[in-house]
Amino acid sequence: MKGKMLGFIKQNTTYLLNLSSTYLSQLISAITVVVLTPILLTRLGNQAFAQYGMVLNAVFLAGIFDFGLNIGLLKKLIAEKEDQSKLISTVFYFFLVLSIIALPIGYLAFTKYWGTNGIYGFITVILIIQTILILFFDVMLQSVNKIYLGRTIRISKLIAEFIVLLSISSFASVEWLLLTGIILNFLYLIVLYYFAGKEVAFSLQWNLVDIRLLFDHFKYSCWYFVNAVTIVLVFNAQIMMMGWIASAEQVARFLVLSRFFDIIRIGITNFTLILFPTLATIQKEGNWDKLLSMFKKILLRVSLLALLVLVFAAFVVKPFFLIWSKFNDAAMGNFYLLYCVFILLIVIDNVSATFLAALKENKVSVIISFFQGVLGISLGYFLFFKAGVLGIISASIIALLFTNFWFNPYILVKKLKTFNK
Repeated sequence: MKGKMLGFIKQNTTYLLNLSSTYLSQLISAITVVVLTPILLTRLGNQAFAQYGMVLNAVFLAGIFDFGLNIGLLKKLIAEKEDQSKLISTVFYFFLVLSIIALPIGYLAFTKYWGTNGIYGFITVILIIQTILILFFDVMLQSVNKIYLGRTIRISKLIAEFIVLLSISSFASVEWLLLTGIILNFLYLIVLYYFAGKEVAFSLQWNLVDIRLLFDHFKYSCWYFVNAVTIVLVFNAQIMMMGWIASAEQVARFLVLSRFFDIIRIGITNFTLILFPTLATIQKEGNWDKLLSMFKKILLRVSLLALLVLVFAAFVVKPFFLIWSKFNDAAMGNFYLLYCVFILLIVIDNVSATFLAALKENKVSVIISFFQGVLGISLGYFLFFKAGVLGIISASIIALLFTNFWFNPYILVKKLKTFNK
């Protein structure tokens, strides 16, 4: 028994390192959210906390404007080894040019449209570009299946961020919190760049930029971009919509709820997400039987894990969540239970969605996902005036059940069986 265990560990060392480092990173991120959220809510107040949360949500939302180039780069670095430096330089300098264009747009948006200080717009744009570049360098580490290295660097950043934000929050200033994020992200980027350069042979040179190659990469990555847009529609657009039609308290309630469940959702889906490089490699080998077998096993395991975790969350964790959230009432309890159902369905759906994305067979799935997002927002807008936050969550569940929850596994199994003929 001991020999079999040692053999398993030896055979799956990289996967176990990737998985354990990912969960350690997620654990530290979870602790940060659990500790900082009530502190920020108390020190900033509902209004400022909602504003801070919406800016961070906007940063994540606008992060899709890497146009899928980063995930496309990951796929290419695994499948195609030639012209790596040329492609990497081309994508990198595109992002730099994009940041130059985005800065004045951010300034105008915040001064003319939002009616706030234009510097606030600069801060938000810088955070967005930093988020895109962080993924850019992390993708290089993922391409050589050293996810654990990127996660280790992230862990150091999370610890530093937790300590600094805890101190800075005493000033009760959203601007100081965001500026702190910029400084820490800059240091994070420097470290990622150093280690990415050690693992992947590339050189960031302007003379390597190839416009034709950039357009080809746009075409190659376009469905990854559309998929990112659909993810934003499903998870983030509701918050932006609520910023227009809901009260500060309702937005704060939804932000606290979604941030808490993001910990659970990301934690469970990590089992599948870290397999992206492995799935792409198996596809390159043409081993369709292995992919189908992996999908069935992982779908069963993740479904059972999600069910156990969320039943535990619904019956055991709920009272502690209500105390922690500062919204200890029956309404928040109902929001919590319904969100448990939503996350369970999302986690199960994520298995087939990840397989399709890794195999780059997600074109039709992405189109369906887009309709899911649009349906969720449209129905959410209508139901919000009927049932408030409960209506927003209900709309998300209905939209998922009518679209990708059944379609993704169906199309994946069909494609794998077709390829195997």
